[in-house]
Parts: sequence; C-alpha cells; structure tokens
Amino acid sequence: MMIPYSSSSQATSSTQPGYNQMGPHGYSVPVPAPFSITIPQQPHDQIAHKPGPGFYSPANNTYDIVAYAGNHPITENSKCTNALVGQTFVQSCKVKYQGRRSLMFVFADLAVKIEGTFILRYRVFDIFSKKYNDNQLAIQTECYGGAFRIYSTKDFPGLQASTELTKDLARWGVRLNIRESERKRSKKGDRDSVSPPPAGTGKGKKRAYSSD
Repeated sequence: MMIPYSSSSQATSSTQPGYNQMGPHGYSVPVPAPFSITIPQQPHDQIAHKPGPGFYSPANNTYDIVAYAGNHPITENSKCTNALVGQTFVQSCKVKYQGRRSLMFVFADLAVKIEGTFILRYRVFDIFSKKYNDNQLAIQTECYGGAFRIYSTKDFPGLQASTELTKDLARWGVRLNIRESERKRSKKGDRDSVSPPPAGTGKGKKRAYSSD
C-alpha cells in the first residue's frame, strides 16, 4: 500500500491518547481510533508539496485513520497503490546481515508512476496459516517506511550510491542493481557529468529507481 505524505496542513493539534509505541520512523497506531481530531502543523518542514489523492481533511471519518506520523494522521482512503509499478508481493530471503541471520523482503523492481512524497505500508502474511474454514489470510504484522519523494524529470537531482544493505543483499544472491557511486543528473551538452552505468547481478534494462 502506498500513501501520499503531505505537510500542507496548518491547524494545530495536541498528542492523541492511546498511541502504541513509536516505530523506527516515528509512526504510531491509534488504539482505539480517536473520535475527533484536528489537522496538525507540518510534521516535516523540509517536505512541501500539494496534497495527493485522498488527502486527509476534517470531513474525513476519523475512524479511517490507521496510523500517525508524529501528530499527522494517515488515513486508509488516502492510499494510491494503483500508482505502484512492479512486484508488490514478495517472498522472504534468508540472509546474514550485521552478523545476524535475518528474513528480508526485497521489492527490487518497485517504482512509482506519479510525483509527490509518499510512504509505504508493509504487511506480512503467512500463506500456510489460513484460519479454519476461511480462505482469508490473516495479517501477521505491518509497519510503515520512511517518507520518500518522486521527482519530475525536470527536477530529478540524480541517484545516490547504493546503500551497504543493498550491496549486502546482492552478495547473498538477491537480484538487484548496484551503484558504486552517485549518479548526478547530466547537464545539457555535458557528457562528462554522466557516471558509468551501475554494475549489477541482474540482466536486461537498467532501472531508474533504487531498491531501498
């Protein structure tokens, strides 16, 4: 699931009671859902763009709130999963990272078709643990990723070098594109500013988006 992340709200709000413990990116889940809420101030001043489809407004039902980024409500109806391109369901990979054996879910070819700032919601299912007499899969757990921005071609600043985690996953045989150095946007008429193509384990076309 992908949710637009906007900071254009102007009203203030105090912290709502009943939060779960904050996650790694500052997200919390309301327990139970609040009966009323006002729009908070901008949670991240460095993020500023027009609200995307389904942006939260006072008219929206507060029971639609699934989590908070700080004091900022994230609503179920703001999701725009249809803007995602690539594989949205993956199996876990067993790797060793930072000296520990881990199960990781790698979305290597995931991309976004529209501009804006978004967050991703991740959900884990066990396909072998269906409920009795029910074909529906229970959600084992879920979490939210950090906010990221999708640029237009005109404003695109370039691609950063791959993270150590991405390189580690590639060493374990996960098919990923690897960039050893930053790829800056080439200027018109300046061919020297283009970095060499990324070295990866996969074949085929180069992808324009990082895997993490």
